[in-house]
Amino acid sequence: MREKKLNRQLGQRVKQLRRLKGLTQEELADAINRSVDTVSNIERGFSSTRLDTVAQLAKVLSVTLPEMFDFPSAQEKGQEKGKAHRKEIDRLTRLLVSCPANRLPTVTKIIEQALELTTRDPS
Repeated sequence: MREKKLNRQLGQRVKQLRRLKGLTQEELADAINRSVDTVSNIERGFSSTRLDTVAQLAKVLSVTLPEMFDFPSAQEKGQEKGKAHRKEIDRLTRLLVSCPANRLPTVTKIIEQALELTTRDPS
């Protein structure tokens, strides 16, 4: 059970660092001489990862080996989600502020419809 949790945490960390670095799974796989399936399995926590592979990942992702295992606490995860949410709200605000006043009613309707579509129960 502990090993599965470690695999999931490491996978989430690899995915987070890969995205921060702006790499695709394909690019990361090429950089560590592994298959895309291997990177995908690591990120999803589906497989145990050898230490030499983790070391290669750390090098490509520009972190130290101990930093690969620096997993955020539940509180930190909540703060990260809050920051991401705030960032998207700020982005929307910038877009709306730059929108001509005569187009705001149309943009508002589009956003309302998009929210309705994305929150609708698919069943």
